[in-house]
Amino acid sequence: MKTVSVIIVTAGTASRMNGIDKQLFILDHIPVFLHSVLTFSQIKEVCEIVIVAKKHQLSVMKQYCDEYNINKPILIVSGGETRQQSCFCGVSACQTDSNYIAFHDGARPLITVEEIRQVIRDAQHYGAASLGVPSKDTVKIVGKDGLVKTTPDREQVYSIQTPQVFEKTQYLLCMEQAQQKGIHYTDDCQLFELVQKPVFITKGSYQNIKITTPEDLSLAQQLLKQR
Repeated sequence: MKTVSVIIVTAGTASRMNGIDKQLFILDHIPVFLHSVLTFSQIKEVCEIVIVAKKHQLSVMKQYCDEYNINKPILIVSGGETRQQSCFCGVSACQTDSNYIAFHDGARPLITVEEIRQVIRDAQHYGAASLGVPSKDTVKIVGKDGLVKTTPDREQVYSIQTPQVFEKTQYLLCMEQAQQKGIHYTDDCQLFELVQKPVFITKGSYQNIKITTPEDLSLAQQLLKQR
């Protein structure tokens, strides 16, 4: 069986949360970050889970993980100044010789077991895969002068989500090239795009929202109640 190391990134600045620590916010009796951890722990291919957090979150996150007695090896480490640096911190902390690496936003607590399984299957077939959903809106490419340059075909425009899953050896090579070139991305798929390696888009769900504002917490609670 091909194994997967999971990196759950929770070290963002949360600048739009009005002072709310979204990762530790109690959502349906469970902290936001722990929803993803518990879901990934149900996947048989997952051999370890690395949580990348801010320093002040490390001890309390460990307490929550210990309390729930998760059936996968759990490691909690400090992140970097950017998302890419935090992802690299997570990769560097991996202790298992896994075949694939999966990255997930800790602020996406509504990810499902079925979605995770499908994106892992697609990554095993294509070498790299990411969840995504077709854009609901018409998207414009706008120049620095504020004028519209072009309008992409909406049928070809996707909003990218996580998990994003990559063959480990290839990801490490892409990561090394990005470090050498001093390039910083906000999305791990861009590392593969840098070296022109294809990434398959697995169709996800519009319910796999990312909590970025206080209003998103209310929406996530409603969606959980519907389930």
